[in-house]
Amino acid sequence: MNNYVFISLICLIICGCSENRNYKKATRYLDNNDLDKAIEYLDKVIAVNPNHYDANMDLGGIALESGRYEDAVMYFSKVITILPDEPHAYYNRAETNMRQENYSDALNDYNLTLRILVGNPDDRIIIIPQSYELFGKRIDPTQGIDPFTVFADRAVAYYYLDSLVLAYKDLNLCINNYKELKHCYYWRGCISLEIGDTKSGCEDLRKSASLGYNQAKTDYKKHCECNN
Repeated sequence: MNNYVFISLICLIICGCSENRNYKKATRYLDNNDLDKAIEYLDKVIAVNPNHYDANMDLGGIALESGRYEDAVMYFSKVITILPDEPHAYYNRAETNMRQENYSDALNDYNLTLRILVGNPDDRIIIIPQSYELFGKRIDPTQGIDPFTVFADRAVAYYYLDSLVLAYKDLNLCINNYKELKHCYYWRGCISLEIGDTKSGCEDLRKSASLGYNQAKTDYKKHCECNN
């Protein structure tokens, strides 16, 4: 082994150790909600390895929760270039776009998330206790991203894009197969009220409110109590 190769290997080892050490420090600061220090050490990780998946994802999450949406989109997009088939980055970027009211971009990312999770979605769902089979894939709702949550969020994007039929279809899919998603009842109720079906709308708002969705309680009082 010549000196150049030996020195290169030593540098790689040192950089790798520094990268791991800085990321461990960053995660400790994240656990303690010290975001400034977490960002400091995550930036050090990125300086050594710009393609560090977890560091980019963490920086995106911090940016999202801090309201720095353009930065969040940048980090999540970077993660997608690193691992194009990783659904969390698409889902997080969709959530970021929703907060910016970029509903078309959000819809695209929800579709990409679902394509990774379940392939080409349709209505063929079989529920299994504790887990379920969705389009030929076994899903554990307690791990990773629950596809029904993505369907529910996609419905909201459809709603704001005035695609009420598609929104209603996604909400029915969620409600028929995963009955505790309280915001699904809320948004289906909103659609029913919007198209003039007050009875169905109020029933869904009442159900959502009973599951603890506060906005449903407010809207039920506004739209439904006066009709009782």
